[in-house]
Amino acid sequence: HLPILTEAVDLFGDICNNKVFQSSSMILFLNKKDLYEEKINVVHIGDQPAFANFDAKLGDADYYEKGIQYFLDMFMAQNSNPERQIYNHATCATDSKNVEVVFNSCKDIIMRKNMEEMGL
Repeated sequence: HLPILTEAVDLFGDICNNKVFQSSSMILFLNKKDLYEEKINVVHIGDQPAFANFDAKLGDADYYEKGIQYFLDMFMAQNSNPERQIYNHATCATDSKNVEVVFNSCKDIIMRKNMEEMGL
């Protein structure tokens, strides 16, 4: 839904650039990938006015991936800290692998922070 997505991008920017979180790593979930996959089979992303610059063609073999990357780029463009590590995952809330993804991302965040503090 267009207004919800644009609001989510704006909210991510507000959170991402809040001084409280300025040096924090983040995990961005693009949820409901199952619904997205169904929808893009019948509706071209670029047909939505807010996404008119999306240039992939409906039916392309990599249309799904290009769409995910397009939306991910919208979120990532909100980040004003180029040194921030932002992990991203396209997910489905009922996917049991989500816990594993979060755990692995958190481990990586902690390891990177520890290595940084040790000067490595």
